[in-house]
Amino acid sequence: MGQPMPGEEEEDIVMTSTQTNILNFNCPVSGKPITELEEPVR
Repeated sequence: MGQPMPGEEEEDIVMTSTQTNILNFNCPVSGKPITELEEPVR
């Protein structure tokens, strides 16, 4: 479903699990809109 983020495997698991539920949410990890998380954010 989601692309694995290098060095962020734990984050990736959470992302994949709630990917559908946070489409209109901001990522608590990067603080950016989900639409901006198409690329891995460090």
